[in-house]
Order: sequence, then structure tokens, then C-alpha cells
Amino acid sequence: MPKRAAAALENSNASVFTINYDNLVWLVEELGGRWPFGTVIPDESTRLKSFRLRGGGKRAAALGKVAHKHVRRWMNLTGTPAPNGLVDLWGQVWFVDQGQRLGRTYGAFTSRWFNSIQFPGQSWTKLEPFAHSQDEIQRALADVTISLDAADWFDIKEPIHNVIRIDMPPKARQQYREMEKEMFLELNGEGIEAPNAAGKNGEVSANCQRCGVHRRRWKLVRTARREAAGAGQYSHRSSWRAGAGGLPLETRP
Repeated sequence: MPKRAAAALENSNASVFTINYDNLVWLVEELGGRWPFGTVIPDESTRLKSFRLRGGGKRAAALGKVAHKHVRRWMNLTGTPAPNGLVDLWGQVWFVDQGQRLGRTYGAFTSRWFNSIQFPGQSWTKLEPFAHSQDEIQRALADVTISLDAADWFDIKEPIHNVIRIDMPPKARQQYREMEKEMFLELNGEGIEAPNAAGKNGEVSANCQRCGVHRRRWKLVRTARREAAGAGQYSHRSSWRAGAGGLPLETRP
């Protein structure tokens, strides 16, 4: 890859260059002080949230070396600027203003807008934003932030909820009723016991992680997926792929 990328850099006719985050360290080292890109537009800019003035992520740190020395215009793009909360914002915004709005350092940012909670016997702390933090941070970033709602630009209609109900196979229904009555069930040679009535749902749910969903439901899921041409969005608590091996969905492409 570096050889092909190095050759691409020599293309004087190109006006736009693209590169993935994995090659950023190489790019900065390759170009050094000869950085030619006056405009940088990182897509999925949350990949830069790990930036710190000292330490932090290697890729973000590499970009940090050129961000305010050679880049005249910086535009972050992301649909989820703070997936883990407001703490994700500082690293990304630093590339825009070098800390002018949220603080020159990550420590200054967190000490101003977060309460540090220490748990007894633990070496780590939890950062909880103060009640006023959300509004203050939004106001601080308002002049450099544009938020777009797809509904304002595209003809998006309200979703149509198509609830598909199926008849539970008699054997599966019998097992559920046995668990409900006896608070004990033997399934696939393994005993499942609920200590009390409140634990029944938890035990059934936990067992689903081991024994899977009955095949009739999976047949309907596969049918719905084919009808959506593979473009569906699947949400699950603990679902398993039907078939040999019984691998969890999250471990399969």
C-alpha cells in the first residue's frame, strides 16, 4: 500500500486525495514539512476523539502535527459526534480551533464541564457532565457547527411498522410454559433454574445466548432480509445465527 500511495501523491493532476485512517501515520511521516493539503475533511471524525496534546491515539497525533501548521481549512464530518457522551468532543474540536472553544487541553475541558467520580477500590474514574454542560458546550460550538436533518432535505416519510407475528412451535411453547410453571427447564441436556419468579425472564434470556432462537423465527428473518435486498437494519439483544456452529451475529460479517 505505501508504494501505491506514494505514487498517487505524485499525481499533479489530482485535486482531491483520499486516504484511510490506517495510513495517516505513514502519510505524515512521508510528507514531513512538505504537507501540500490546505483543506482536510475527515469523515467519521469521531476517529480523532482520542487526540491529546501528550499521548493519545497515534493516528490522531500524527494529524495533530500538521493540523494547525499547514492546513488552512478543516471540516469534520460525522453523524455521531458524541457516541459515548460529551467527552468525545474535545479531541475532534481541537483540530478545528486548537482548543479555543472547549479548552486548550483535555484536562481543562473535563475539569470545566465534568464531575470526576472515583469508585472505591478502583483505579479509574467516571466523568459525568454537569447539568449545565450540554447547553454551554453547544453554545460554544454553535459558530463552527452545522447540523443537518435528513428530513429537511429528502422526501422521507414516517416509517411503516410491519409487525410479523408467528405461531410458536408447540415444543418451544411447551418449554416456555414449563419454565413459567416449574421455574426449571432442561434444554439440550442443560438444566436452567430460576431462583424466584423475578428471575424467570432473566434465565430464559440468558439461555437464549446459548441455545438460540427457534428456527421458525429465523426463517422469517431470512425472508424479510431477502425482501429488503440485504439493506435491512437489525436490532437485537441477544440473537444467534441459525445453522451450524451457532455463532453469534456480532461475530459474523
